[in-house]
Amino acid sequence: MERTVDRITIKTDMRILTVFALFNSVYSYNEELGEQMSHERQTMRDHCKKLLQRKSKTMTEGWKRYHDEHQHHIWAYLYYSLTRNEHDFRCTEVGRDAIWPKLREVVDGLRGFDQIMSEFYELCRIAELFEKIEPKWIQEVQGYDIDRVRSGIAKVHTFLRVEPGNEPMVNIVPTPFDSHFSAYGAPFKDRFYTLDGPGTAGSGMNTHEYLHLFVNTIEFGNLLRIAHSAYEKVKGLASVKENYSDPVSFLQENLVRATDYSVWRVDQAKLEGFLADDESNGLILVRRFYEQLRVYPETDTSFSDYVRRVVFGCENNAV
Repeated sequence: MERTVDRITIKTDMRILTVFALFNSVYSYNEELGEQMSHERQTMRDHCKKLLQRKSKTMTEGWKRYHDEHQHHIWAYLYYSLTRNEHDFRCTEVGRDAIWPKLREVVDGLRGFDQIMSEFYELCRIAELFEKIEPKWIQEVQGYDIDRVRSGIAKVHTFLRVEPGNEPMVNIVPTPFDSHFSAYGAPFKDRFYTLDGPGTAGSGMNTHEYLHLFVNTIEFGNLLRIAHSAYEKVKGLASVKENYSDPVSFLQENLVRATDYSVWRVDQAKLEGFLADDESNGLILVRRFYEQLRVYPETDTSFSDYVRRVVFGCENNAV
């Protein structure tokens, strides 16, 4: 199922379904941020569990061994899957030059995962699983409001002053079989994917994930001391340990959240609740970054230069 309007595509994706099914059934991807798993996620887990019980453990042990030797967050595997052809995972979808430069090493490091995807797809009959969840998945695809998606993208471009002609193609893949409130962004040279779990997009553009496309390209150089200092204070929290494995990704997440609140000019009462949640989850720089970023539209500097000033300004103050 696919909807395409202008440079926006909303679709189901067998590559993404295959990775989530593998992680939920073989790699112990169990976290659920909602009160209970969605019906689609539970269906996926039951479907794979039933089939895996009937098979020899030899193959699954090999899959587990691969994962043990490639200790990456699920996001890295999802990104890798998007470099493969949707109809034959062993064929490439994009050339190496289309992969985001900083992520080429990640993709290169997951060589061989295409074979695991293919084997798992056949053994766990992912085509049959797709049929089981297809009605809900299509409903999710159709539920996006194109005008709201366009509006969200436009708000980001206006706030960041993105010049016309430099916009990437946007691909939205709803993932009703992921945890609630969990989403991932995946940038390529000419396109951007957002994988939206339940409760993350609200039928519009997931601007949080889209902002990572711009924030994650900023070079901080020797200004990263503030990130190291803050990260050391909170890295023991499960919410940080499981999602931000280094000071750079931690800093980027703080900046994205602060920028997202600024783009949408979040109501002060709601904002306080968001900031309190961020701080309880260890994202202790969001509030300070927001105070600086909310006035960015009144300046005439580039976003990347302004952000570097924000980080530098915070660096001269205790966190």
